[in-house]
Amino acid sequence: MPVATDSEKRRQVNPRKVYPADPALIPVFDRSGKANSGHVLETAVFIELQRRRAEVTYVKTASGYEG
Repeated sequence: MPVATDSEKRRQVNPRKVYPADPALIPVFDRSGKANSGHVLETAVFIELQRRRAEVTYVKTASGYEG
């Protein structure tokens, strides 16, 4: 998923977010041992938005937070 911006340069500089095809795959790639309920929910919402053919992007604030 690309960052939401009108600037093509900023879109190319910021990394794309990547989601697994299935939230059950998250523990396979994340070996931190921490609970990942936020990541699972974010992935489930992303998959549903894709299913509905919505245009999905993310926003990154100046302080580094994503929304």
